[in-house]
Amino acid sequence: MTNAVLLVVLRLLSLIDRARDSVAYRTEMRRWNQRVRPPISSIGVGGSGTVFVDVFDTVLIRRVVGEPGPSVVARSLGSIGDRYVWRRAVAGQRHENILDIATDVARDLDNVTATELIEREIEAEFELCVGVPGASDWLKSLRRAGKKIIFVSDMHLPTEVISGLLRKNDLLSLVDEVVVSADWGATKRSGRLIPAVLEKFGLSPEGVTHVGNDLVTDGAMPRVAGLDVLPSAAANLTPYERIAADADGQASAIIAGASRLARLRLLHRSDFVGDPDLLDLATGVGGTVGVAFVLWVLDRARDSGCRRLYFVARDGEIFLEIARALPNEYTEGLELRYLHANRRSVSLAHAAVVGVAPWIALGTASPDAQILNGRERVPWANLCGRVGLSPEQLALHSHDLGDVDPQRPLPGARVSAFLEALGSTEVQALIAQEAHRRHSLVGDYFDSVGLGDDGCALVDVGWTGQLSEAIASVARSHDPGGLHSYHFGSLPITPGPSVPIESFLGSEPLMEGAVVCVETFTASNTAPVVEFSRQPDGKVLPVFDDADFSPGAARELIRAGMIESARNMPPPTLFDRWGGADTGTEPVVRAILRQLWLRPRRSDALALAPLLFESDDAGRVVSGLAEPMRLVRDSRRRVWGPGSVAVSGGAVRLVAFARRQLAEWA
Repeated sequence: MTNAVLLVVLRLLSLIDRARDSVAYRTEMRRWNQRVRPPISSIGVGGSGTVFVDVFDTVLIRRVVGEPGPSVVARSLGSIGDRYVWRRAVAGQRHENILDIATDVARDLDNVTATELIEREIEAEFELCVGVPGASDWLKSLRRAGKKIIFVSDMHLPTEVISGLLRKNDLLSLVDEVVVSADWGATKRSGRLIPAVLEKFGLSPEGVTHVGNDLVTDGAMPRVAGLDVLPSAAANLTPYERIAADADGQASAIIAGASRLARLRLLHRSDFVGDPDLLDLATGVGGTVGVAFVLWVLDRARDSGCRRLYFVARDGEIFLEIARALPNEYTEGLELRYLHANRRSVSLAHAAVVGVAPWIALGTASPDAQILNGRERVPWANLCGRVGLSPEQLALHSHDLGDVDPQRPLPGARVSAFLEALGSTEVQALIAQEAHRRHSLVGDYFDSVGLGDDGCALVDVGWTGQLSEAIASVARSHDPGGLHSYHFGSLPITPGPSVPIESFLGSEPLMEGAVVCVETFTASNTAPVVEFSRQPDGKVLPVFDDADFSPGAARELIRAGMIESARNMPPPTLFDRWGGADTGTEPVVRAILRQLWLRPRRSDALALAPLLFESDDAGRVVSGLAEPMRLVRDSRRRVWGPGSVAVSGGAVRLVAFARRQLAEWA
């Protein structure tokens, strides 16, 4: 009976301990999550005389997200690389220091010793690790203030290796101490390392502040030991960076690593005043997706024998800047140019090549076709401009169109009258006259920039391919198929374009939304081309919209994040060495865009709300990307439905959540 009572008491005590630990963990998690993620350079440690500093993802990061070290080592091992990765993962769960891990792994591999595996892993770490932007200056400021710095890391590599990594990145001074779990036989996560360090250096917990990035090892455990805790989570992966980290293949992890480094560098800049949530999207979505697409374009161009790439205005502008920001080796042997062309300025010239009647038939074949696309939001005057006519000219041939307000969209009931007018012989003759005038100008402009030469390709965003076909037909009427086109998007329209177009994401059912998403990121602050004009010397130049195009802060931040991501890419030799050459990035790009477009967080939608979606082929017609909704019937067509829900009030979000859950259960 006594033993039974004792057993019950022990179990109760165990439950109490577990409950206390759970409460402590949840309390720490609330404290952690309530804090913003400021750059490490802005963290102050108060009056503490000693600062414990975590190492990885606090002051050091790897240039590839996830766990890149074993993958880099595996690539150097050739045919046994796959076996190594599996064995290394298992051994890492069993042992806490590199010698035991490598010995365990080498036992099951041929022609490689534990010493060789250790050397290769250390070499990979020195190649992959860089200092967190601002960390070096922050540490120096602590030393100037008389603080004692002790680096405390849960790591399987020995102290001398961690010290070397810190020293290489200007993070370690002669007066600092380095404590690594592999050499102490205890870890922060177990709760035993922090007390051991305090005892070793004769420190009182009240005089020590711990700075780190992990909720458990740098938050809950140091606080249990009595230390003050300051989170430094800026280097932790964002949700979109984590999608890349969790994906198969290293290419996406390398690109996301460059995007994370770009985010941290921009966040650390002294003049940064933007929205941190928008910066996360600028690099984690815009940077990762943009760099992945440009790398794919460069690879496909070389494989196809193209030597000159024309990035089509204006979505192509940011892709051109990304290509130029990459290390030079990526674009070696390729000529990069910018092409002033859009559907508004080029499409009508295409009618002179294919004939006005077939051009009208193709342009009105569906609501998404060139002439009718977006007609519910495009002013009537702009819709007329697509066929080279004015509202007054069309009114002369259709009484039903005479009283349409030029500045408002064409009413749905009048669409049939518009189509009937386009079918008349007189109207088609007027269109043909304007089409031949445009063709002469556009064709000469394309000739002047060399677009008719062999070995050329277009780079653009879109899902119909109509602009690429128009450009190719005007620039190379003798051989339109000789002009390649690389698209971000897919081609679901019927009939499809006759020119060769390669799509980055193939035929993706939800790609129309993804293309709108990408166009939001790539939209330019520069004015669009409205037509072309012949100068007195005979040279043809583009004529731009005369509206005021002052840069918006949100747009500029998006561009800065995307370009900085490209600047932080490793050169091709390292990209290949780290395993990026063998895997594609399309699945990860799909996953990132699906997550943003279909399941945006409220912070995502609020950050992107200042951006507008623009119809660049119909004048400066813009729509709010995300607009709040109400619990009443609303006939407006929203550009981004899930985003509009996310920026709405709680009642709308609750109803949308309930509907989504019911649909999933059904």
